Amino acid sequence: MKHFTLIELLVVIAIIAILAAMLLPSLGRARETSRAVACLGMLRQFGLANESYSNDSGDWYVPAKHRVDWVIWEANSLFRQNLGLEDDGTSYAAKAYICPDAAACLQAPADAKNRYELGTSWGANVTGLNLYPTDLYVGYRRSSVVAPSQKLMFADAVDWWIMEWWSDTYVGETWTAMAAAYRHSGRINMVYFDGHAASMKREQAVKQDSLWAVQN
Repeated sequence: MKHFTLIELLVVIAIIAILAAMLLPSLGRARETSRAVACLGMLRQFGLANESYSNDSGDWYVPAKHRVDWVIWEANSLFRQNLGLEDDGTSYAAKAYICPDAAACLQAPADAKNRYELGTSWGANVTGLNLYPTDLYVGYRRSSVVAPSQKLMFADAVDWWIMEWWSDTYVGETWTAMAAAYRHSGRINMVYFDGHAASMKREQAVKQDSLWAVQN
């Protein structure tokens, strides 16, 4: 039986190393794509939950916040029920509801139930809304949304609400007020008011009225 020489073994090892170096970037890109797809799938669920909310709430979508008790969208009772979350008055959710690339959010659970903070994974678009109104609602009515297939409803974010004016303030997975998150290789995932979800490059999304100004 022939035995491999040391040189032959070294050649085989070198070939394996070269193949591994060629394949690892592809595997990394595949994992990144898989995470982005999972994120888009969750955002579609947000769109469905919000449409159902509007059907049951006199044409109003879930408010970004409610002025009387300051309940924000992630703790809203009906919206949580529509998403299949426990209606417990918190803004927490299981890992499956969090964007897989929301690194800061996923660093550690936010409560003893191993849940995470929704508002450091996703943000609600509040562009054009009066954030401190005399009435009770900071939110949109379905009939006021212009071109719903073009208007951003929820998106990747590091804060629970996002706005066009601060759409270019993202510097990484750290809390930044009202900052949308371009965490997928410089892209942002979002769900529109017609319920479809899509990805967009940062330069296409930043301060684009056609995307952010829901009522114009």
